[in-house]
Amino acid sequence: MRKILKLCLLTTVYLLLLVMLSLVLAIYWSNTLIQQQSKALEIEILDWQFPKFEPHQIYLEQLKLRYQKNYQIRVNGLKITSSEALLKTAQNLVHPNRTSDAGISKLNIEHLQIQLLEPLTPSNNAQPVPINSLIKSIQQQLMELSNNSTYNLIPKNIDIQELTFLLPCPSSTLEQCKISSKLTIQPKLNLENLSGTIKLQAHDTEYPTLQVRSEADFRLPLKQPVNTSQFSFNSQFVDPKTIKLKVSAQTQSDATLTTLKVDTETLSDFPQVTEINPANKLQHAFSDDWQKLFDMYHRWSPFQINIQQLASQISPFLPAGSFSIEKPEFKLSTQTQIPLSSLLNASIQDLTQRELSTEFSAQINRPVTLPNAASVSGSLKGNVTIHNNQVSSYSIQANAVATDFIKPQWFVEQNWTFDTVGFTLHSKQSFEQKSSKQLPFKLNLYSLPQTKTSTSSMSIEGKGLISLEESPSLSVEKAHIKLSNTKLKLNPQIAFKNLQAKVDLTAQLNLMGGDIQINQAIASTKLIQKQHSLAINQLQINHLNIHIPEFKNLTDSLSLNAQTLTLDGDYINADLKLQQLTTTLKQLQVQNDHQHEKKLSVQYQTNVGTLTHQQLKPQSWQTTGTLSSTFKGLPDSINAIQFIKLKGELQNTSGVRADYLANLTPKEITIDWNLADQYLLAGNPIKKTLVNWPKLFNLSSGKLSANGNLTLNPQALLTDKPFSLLDAIKAQSHLEFSGLDGIYNETAFSQLDLTAKLQLEKAQLHTDVTALRVQQLNHGLIVGPIDVIAQTQTPIENWRATKIILQKAEVGIFEGKAHLGSKIIHLDKEIHGNLHLDNVNLQALLLQYPTAELYGTGRLQGELPFSLNLTNQAQKTSVLRIANGEISASKSGGILQYQANSAGLKQIHKSMETLLTVLEDFHYTILDSQVSLDEQQKLRLKLRLEGNNPKVENGRQVNLNIQIEEDLPALITSMQITNQINSTIQQRIQEKLQKERGLKPIQ
Repeated sequence: MRKILKLCLLTTVYLLLLVMLSLVLAIYWSNTLIQQQSKALEIEILDWQFPKFEPHQIYLEQLKLRYQKNYQIRVNGLKITSSEALLKTAQNLVHPNRTSDAGISKLNIEHLQIQLLEPLTPSNNAQPVPINSLIKSIQQQLMELSNNSTYNLIPKNIDIQELTFLLPCPSSTLEQCKISSKLTIQPKLNLENLSGTIKLQAHDTEYPTLQVRSEADFRLPLKQPVNTSQFSFNSQFVDPKTIKLKVSAQTQSDATLTTLKVDTETLSDFPQVTEINPANKLQHAFSDDWQKLFDMYHRWSPFQINIQQLASQISPFLPAGSFSIEKPEFKLSTQTQIPLSSLLNASIQDLTQRELSTEFSAQINRPVTLPNAASVSGSLKGNVTIHNNQVSSYSIQANAVATDFIKPQWFVEQNWTFDTVGFTLHSKQSFEQKSSKQLPFKLNLYSLPQTKTSTSSMSIEGKGLISLEESPSLSVEKAHIKLSNTKLKLNPQIAFKNLQAKVDLTAQLNLMGGDIQINQAIASTKLIQKQHSLAINQLQINHLNIHIPEFKNLTDSLSLNAQTLTLDGDYINADLKLQQLTTTLKQLQVQNDHQHEKKLSVQYQTNVGTLTHQQLKPQSWQTTGTLSSTFKGLPDSINAIQFIKLKGELQNTSGVRADYLANLTPKEITIDWNLADQYLLAGNPIKKTLVNWPKLFNLSSGKLSANGNLTLNPQALLTDKPFSLLDAIKAQSHLEFSGLDGIYNETAFSQLDLTAKLQLEKAQLHTDVTALRVQQLNHGLIVGPIDVIAQTQTPIENWRATKIILQKAEVGIFEGKAHLGSKIIHLDKEIHGNLHLDNVNLQALLLQYPTAELYGTGRLQGELPFSLNLTNQAQKTSVLRIANGEISASKSGGILQYQANSAGLKQIHKSMETLLTVLEDFHYTILDSQVSLDEQQKLRLKLRLEGNNPKVENGRQVNLNIQIEEDLPALITSMQITNQINSTIQQRIQEKLQKERGLKPIQ
């Protein structure tokens, strides 16, 4: 279109000059000469009228002609005014050597119409003519005019009151487009230059409110190079209600180069779209003002647009408003510089092949609504260089702010509070040695406002490359992400407080998938879930590679691997506290198999500086091992996990060490564990670990071994309903003690061996003691060995309700045996039983009695009915009672010898002299004893003896009834002190006696 207008304008001016020359020559020459000139210029004069001729003026009523068979020109009301008589002016043509200033001072045309009869089509055979050559041709003709004074015929002022162009509309050759304009030209030609001013006002007659106003100043040297020409141009395209476009151009020269600088400025509001509803079918349409603008575009452009479809597509983006030149919603400015020499050396046909460098800027002052997204406003600036119709280099910088963006539900639920996002985008590229489809960029995306009171913030800084090759791709060379949220909620149960995260990554992405490498990610937060709290002082990920073969199948195709992941923090819940917690994951891998399953493997190490639990003593713990897992999709729930396997080792600073193997499925968690052999000669790591290890229970040697397994239903952990963890656990273990030596309270034992199986199910602990043997036990009386076989059933939450199924209970005592028969014992009830004594050596019994005055022989047997009450809460100790116990010697009898240490005893107790003499060597045939023990722990013996002393009264028969009463605890204490016992037990006994007597312990 611009080419047609330029050509029409140049043709009009040139023809006007020819017409003026023809009119003057007509006075002196014949019509034959006129016809010859017209034919040479391919001009066919169709009609003309010459009504007036005056000395200083010529008035042409009408002139109609055809130029090159395709242009039809009609002139109405042409008036030529000369500063001198027209005859004198004409004489200058006949005598060109005469010098005179006579010429045409003004050319007025009331109406000039130029009609293009057929659309212009480029000729395939036409050779491109450089603009430089065209201008040189004009220079040559102007110089010829100036040399023969013909230039005086050029009007000093040309005023075309109405200039009309008629041509087939570019959009349709069947429709005529009409441009109406007003043109003023003030040329000035001398021997050196052609200069002047051109003013033009134009509009499409169908749309008179859309105005074009232009003004140009020019200077064309006649004797200097063309590239020294000067030119300035200002034009405006204005519609009062839609748009204002300003275009200005001027030449600029320095010492080495002359350039043409072109500036444009576009001011506009966004188009307004209204909804229409014909036949109950919702449609969109532009407002009348914008519809007219698009209609005019359709008239002048061969490229058509579906206006209704465009209105529907962009309507969600457009804000409502009215156009104001003072405060437009949209502003676009460009500045283009073209080397004049490059421009002049190009032909009109290949003008676009030349290099153009343009600077541009755009400003959106009123937010544009992105449907279901946000409202966006901002600015864009940069420059672009075009060569051979292709971009050879560019630089773009965009700044924008998005407000009121639509927040997805998860965004709100996670407590991301900002609703404004700003971003800066910069891209710069030169395509001289690189592909024009490789576009680098720098991006800065950040949340607003970023103030100290903001509860959450986000920023992303990165640079990379967008490839628009056959397979488009995005390469992120470097990206830095920062996230901050004072209370991030993943779901109603899990929240992160004071989250701070930094991520450095690179990426290679295409339409199918891609790779993301997180070089380093550092985060700190506090995770809270009901009664659980994990304070993460630092979470660091190094070299995490994420591979995504298919975006459309992200969860199934994603795989990743990481070099290290380290967590430092503290964990607290109602029962457990982990301080200085450090977890390190190495060689983390997530791979896919052919069944769309993911396989995870990782090495882990966890160190706890101080682990605190009500059942454990505070100390350091450490675990190392490997984890492997198989799951589908993302492991966001327990049901997505097919299995998890952990195999590792657990130990603490006290020396407890155990191996474990854990397996997790959606229906079951199993843990197999094996406690490393604990050798107690160097210390007792179990005692150093457990808080409730009995204070008075010491082990000095021996070996402890244990292993077992645990089963748990994970669904029970996920339910919101109250439940007992013990109800969900099943556990089994195997214990082995061998060669244990130690002390419990005031009792020493040695060579204790135990084999037992424990089973926990439904909060019930079942114990199967398959073998318990204690080689020796010393509690004042030395007994042993002890053998026990039993089973127990214990409710974990009420151990007093323990049930004991006793199969065997035997103890070696005084070279004989004491045993209980098989029975069932309930600890929450009073226990009743009979202790059977077999073949007890009286001599061995008396040896342990704390006196050296009594000696005896014989074998004893008997039964001691007893009751044991463990439910008496009033007393802290259990209550043992014996009622009607009987002990008797074997029929073979035996000897009792009592030697009083003091000879004066007989002198003091004359009544007992005979008895004491008899007892010095008493041979008994009957020894019966009744035994009882009351609640005050008073032991009473009713002893009946029958026999004789062969040395007294010829062995006369003697029957004795003796009653003995002893405080059993005191007796046992006396026996403990007398016998050789452990120094620890001696100290405990002394402390007990001092406490009973109200004395302070000896320091």
